[in-house]
Amino acid sequence: MPDSLKQRFAGVPVLVYGLAVTSFINRMGGTAKLFMALYLRETLGFDLAAVGMLLALYGAGLLAGSFGVSVLTDHLPARRLMLGMLVASAACLLMLCWVSSPLWLAVWLLLGGVFDGGYRPSMQRVLMQSCPQAIRSRAQSLQRVAVNLGFAFGGLIGGWFAEYDYRYVFAADAATALAAATFLHWALRRADTLEPPQVHASGTADNARWPYADPPFLWFLLACLLLSIVYAQSESTMSNYLREYAALSPAWIGATFALNGFMVAFLQIPVTLHTEHWPPRRTMMLGAAVLTGGFAILPLAAGLPAPGGALVALLSTAIYTLGEMLLMPPQTAMMMQRADTGRAGHYLALYNAIWGGRTMLAPLLGNLVYARFGGHAVWAMCAGFGALALWVQYHAISRMQAVTDAGR
Repeated sequence: MPDSLKQRFAGVPVLVYGLAVTSFINRMGGTAKLFMALYLRETLGFDLAAVGMLLALYGAGLLAGSFGVSVLTDHLPARRLMLGMLVASAACLLMLCWVSSPLWLAVWLLLGGVFDGGYRPSMQRVLMQSCPQAIRSRAQSLQRVAVNLGFAFGGLIGGWFAEYDYRYVFAADAATALAAATFLHWALRRADTLEPPQVHASGTADNARWPYADPPFLWFLLACLLLSIVYAQSESTMSNYLREYAALSPAWIGATFALNGFMVAFLQIPVTLHTEHWPPRRTMMLGAAVLTGGFAILPLAAGLPAPGGALVALLSTAIYTLGEMLLMPPQTAMMMQRADTGRAGHYLALYNAIWGGRTMLAPLLGNLVYARFGGHAVWAMCAGFGALALWVQYHAISRMQAVTDAGR
């Protein structure tokens, strides 16, 4: 690591690096849900409406797990919750290898969503308690690098497994979840040995602000919801669209997932360090616009002779990934700053419910639009949602910053 990077990350606690490695291991198998749409349609023969409903059930589980576990972090140790979520998620993935009826698929996708959704907020609460505000964006960048590096390898491995049998992807995901839980157990004990735990305040007093009565934050969440619907099309409708309109193989689709992961893995920290002194509103507005533009150009991939469609798909991925890198670290840091002066568990609950629940609403909307109006209409919908999100986000951030400045 160059000296300049060492200096910038010198204050990051050892525990944060342990969390990053855990996320890397867990995410190496995390492409199972990305291939779920193809598995349900091509292997099990479900129509688009059924695919959308089953993926929405997984999203409902993510929503419940994200919200419920976030609130639980006010009452139970977040570290134990993290371990429990990883082990339970592995069990659900193993069950998905063996079931094929709609009822049992619905059950295990719902439960899997609960446990997958519960991991992120418990990890965020540990990170909040371990880091002061000044270094949270850098800690978030480390997390994103780890997650996406694992995702990149997982995309390549998952695409290769999917060529043979989609169930191999689920088994690999279960194995990495168990490996991540094993490493996390060791890392927590090791971090406590090297550095005595230091818990930073995170707003749990009885007179702390409620997020449900915080209008600027609620508008901020609306912008997050719109952008999450746009982003989640990469996890639901995009794979079927690229198969049908651009005739891409599962390996090529896996390569687009891998490009997203490798870009974040190698560029997230430089992007964050370059932009961390920008006003947060500027960074988030640019990120939201670029992310939306990446999805809006996907119709250009349709009908092109090989390898034209694949190149457009990769270009689209590169663009929306840049937007993601600009948007997510300051967005999460702004949420955590808000949570510090409120009931942290509930702030985390609402924010993670938006991003966790994206896989409930986005598949329903995306597949409904796809089935009724065709694949191109999905990306027109994304462009419209992105434009509305830009307007809402601009005004929400202005109001949040005005309230923060007035309180100083």
